[in-house]
Amino acid sequence: MVVVLELAGVRKEFQRADGSVRSVLRNVVMQVPAGRVLVLLGENGCGKTTLLRIIDGSVPCDAGTVRVNGVDISAWPQFRRAGQVTMVGQAREASLAQSLTVEENLLVATARTHQWIGSLRDGRSRRAVDAALTRADGRLAPLRTSQVRSLSGGEHQLLAVMLAAHIVAQLGVAGTAFLLDEHVAHLDPDAAGLVLDFTRACVIEFQLACVLVTHDLETAIRIGDRVAVMAGGVIA
Repeated sequence: MVVVLELAGVRKEFQRADGSVRSVLRNVVMQVPAGRVLVLLGENGCGKTTLLRIIDGSVPCDAGTVRVNGVDISAWPQFRRAGQVTMVGQAREASLAQSLTVEENLLVATARTHQWIGSLRDGRSRRAVDAALTRADGRLAPLRTSQVRSLSGGEHQLLAVMLAAHIVAQLGVAGTAFLLDEHVAHLDPDAAGLVLDFTRACVIEFQLACVLVTHDLETAIRIGDRVAVMAGGVIA
């Protein structure tokens, strides 16, 4: 198995208002191969989301290294990690443009991975969007002209996962870290199951190295190739 995502000795501390220091991550070591899902279970505040944010570059680590495909990206700003790292969370506004339609979200993402004007003029972007909408058994195809803000929770998260996988497909990147921050926590069981199954299919098809954080054991069992517990700032 090819290791795509690798963390070594990652540490993070935050300073409290009273000047004391809280150690959130302590010497975290982790490897995730292509096409596999590592599930991190843990209570709120144990450092799961902080770890994801260190991987995606929105929070700097105090020590240690983050490598994707053997390249140390620890010092890279978040924008530079695009294509190497993609993330889906719970917040609707974070992953999709709510005022745009389903098709427009996918179209913008497609055009950004090519030359903007050229890909729109010669139809490459629209063909790529048509192909993307056949995924997940075509469940989002009838909603292609619907504004994202009108989607149900399950439809929204299905599109968020589709968009992330779609960008990877258009970039043609070999090995991408795919981070999921409790992306089905607010969904009913049926919708959550649908999104998890589609997520799993994308991980396998595009050989993503997936890290999913959750506190729900059923989610972990359904999608995880490996399940680990995070406590006291370390992965047990």
